[in-house]
Amino acid sequence: MDDQLSERSPIVFSVCLAVGLLLIVVLLNLLGREEVPIKEDQFYQLLDDGMIVSIEIVPSGLIAHLNRRVRINEDGQENYAKIIWLLREIDVSSGERADWEQAGIAVSYRDEEGYGWRSVGGWLLIFLFLSVGGWYIWKQIQEDRSGRGSPRRRLQKLEQDFEEGKIGAEEYQKNKEAIWAEM
Repeated sequence: MDDQLSERSPIVFSVCLAVGLLLIVVLLNLLGREEVPIKEDQFYQLLDDGMIVSIEIVPSGLIAHLNRRVRINEDGQENYAKIIWLLREIDVSSGERADWEQAGIAVSYRDEEGYGWRSVGGWLLIFLFLSVGGWYIWKQIQEDRSGRGSPRRRLQKLEQDFEEGKIGAEEYQKNKEAIWAEM
């Protein structure tokens, strides 16, 4: 039974690690920006096509919500977006705002670029990674203090015991394979 557990343990660990990494990638994609950056000519083309439903004026530019997902080509990359972001240093004139409102586009101002749960989620994810890393280091220190130590150290101790004749060749080989499975 113990042999089956030691043989399966690396496989289970590998599967758990793969699933964990997949979940991290999915979570990072969810925490990423929804807005796709575009150039000014693309923005005005979408505006002329009547695709823009609302515009938020933020310090770094304009964030526009579209009525449906559209394909945006930017520097050879193709993205589908429902929210676009126009980086712009020029302030929006009152005439430009009046034109948008007259066209039926909702216009709003936002003084800061808060990303709501996304920025909080990003910090929580960083905290989680640091916590897990700290826990793992603490666990390794405790194992080292208890005498279990790292697999390399245990393998060195096993080789030393074998060379000194404290253990037999069969026991040495069995323990060596078990330690190598952990590495």
